[in-house]
Amino acid sequence: MPRRTHARERPVSPPRLIATALAAAVALLVGVALPPAPRPAAAATLPYVPLDHWSTPLIAEAAGRGLLPGLSTADRPYRRADVERSLRDGRTVVDSLQRSYTPFESWLLTRLESEFDPSVPPPTPAFARLTQDWTVGYGLEARGYVFAGEDHRRFGAEDGKAIALPFVGFQSGRGLAAGVRFRLDTDGALVPDFNGREWRGGSTGDTNNAYVILQLGAADVFLGRDDLRWGASDNGSLLLSGYAPTMDHAGLRLRLGPVTASSFFGNLDDMTLSAPTAQALGDTLPAGTVIHRRITGHRVRWQVNRYIALGAAEVVVYGGKDRGAEAEYLIPISIYYATQWNSGKNDNILGAFTLELRPKSDMEVYGELLVDDFQIDNKSPGDQEPFQGGFLLGQRLYNPLGLDGSMLRVEWARVEPFTFNQVLPWNRYLYKDQPLGFPLGPDAQALDFEFRYWMSEQLTWTFQYRSEERGATRATDAWPVPVTGPTDTTPFPEFDHVPTDVVERRSRIAAEFWVHPKPGIDLRLSGGHIDVKNVGNVRDADDSEWFLEGSLSLAWSRWLTPER
Repeated sequence: MPRRTHARERPVSPPRLIATALAAAVALLVGVALPPAPRPAAAATLPYVPLDHWSTPLIAEAAGRGLLPGLSTADRPYRRADVERSLRDGRTVVDSLQRSYTPFESWLLTRLESEFDPSVPPPTPAFARLTQDWTVGYGLEARGYVFAGEDHRRFGAEDGKAIALPFVGFQSGRGLAAGVRFRLDTDGALVPDFNGREWRGGSTGDTNNAYVILQLGAADVFLGRDDLRWGASDNGSLLLSGYAPTMDHAGLRLRLGPVTASSFFGNLDDMTLSAPTAQALGDTLPAGTVIHRRITGHRVRWQVNRYIALGAAEVVVYGGKDRGAEAEYLIPISIYYATQWNSGKNDNILGAFTLELRPKSDMEVYGELLVDDFQIDNKSPGDQEPFQGGFLLGQRLYNPLGLDGSMLRVEWARVEPFTFNQVLPWNRYLYKDQPLGFPLGPDAQALDFEFRYWMSEQLTWTFQYRSEERGATRATDAWPVPVTGPTDTTPFPEFDHVPTDVVERRSRIAAEFWVHPKPGIDLRLSGGHIDVKNVGNVRDADDSEWFLEGSLSLAWSRWLTPER
């Protein structure tokens, strides 16, 4: 899977690092001097909380600790109304049990309540006789980043950058909601989820989130652009990770007691064939043909009891010269694999099964099985196709050793070769050249270790270690067998080990200090070391470096109601 990378030509000088540190310290002092954030109101941000919003990891932390009844770490992106309801229900449960919060729990919930007001009633369903007052929320998130190092850059090519995220959210009193959020980036062309074209000087701008929602009580009908992410992993689930740019789609999101379900359909980026391509025996499309690409998916999650939750999901990528959205894939309760089998189509269907366990109140265990392709029979050369899929297993342990506000997370994920790829190049599991699923793509595995400790109401410390291994195959590789399938003379390649061939091995160790003096102000300073063996799958092409990174984030919002 190609990565968006850029090597700087000039080294980072010590004066630049000193200036960077001084600028961060001044920015923090200015931020602390700012007036406190106002009390929240409905629609202070968007109806669905963006994945990169400052509150999303805090919601996931509170949900993982059992402080938000009815929410889980697999529910992202979170619906604002659900967070407010869970805050309200959580307070009620604690009051009924006459238990008290720990200092960290109290800080965490207070921080969330600076953004989400639990006293706000749920939105009035469309077509109901009752109505509520409308509200309009608007605001700005501003972020600044500084870097020292080469390999660790995830945000751009320069030593520093700034991002502005202005937004407007609307909630009517009659079951209609909407939101729009723009992203302006001084150096954003290399960001994996960038959704546009570079401006002059490397600056970029795009519409990150924009949608309209018809609220029907237990269900939302969605139309627009937003994050798509399924699963409990913090680093990117296997089926839908949220790594690619936000996608334009229409969908349905449903909650019925312990069951949550969602479905969507949308368009992917078109593909223009650079060479003649066979789509079936005797049917070859000429170079220059424009292929329209589609995607459809559905998911259901069942909270069986307080200890276990089960989930299942399917996504299909398909397309063709004159192929539009197809009804059999638009039906939310249809089984895509059965549809493809009965129709004889050659589409790319992936399925996933998830499991979430809570054996103890302070422990989460979660797993995901990804199935792209597997063979039931093994009788002919055409059956000799290797398993394509992946596995993910993780655990979060809260307050280990009795340290209030601490968290220990361990996660391992592996994806087999040829997963996400397909014989028809337009059916590859990519959007704008970025993976829709596991961020490392196929033929890869990763191990994560994280320890985080809340030291005070102003400071959190984190230690992280990550190991990645990437084999030589990619989702963009030409399919290794003909469109008619493998034969005795054209079989699938066999590998001695996975990841395959010359393996790129990357290890990253880092420590971070997160300063959070008040809601809406976050300063992060991190540093560590990266070591890479066989860079780009080239034997003995090694590299290593120390790195530093700093960021300052400021968030501000206001709202309008009929009385104001």
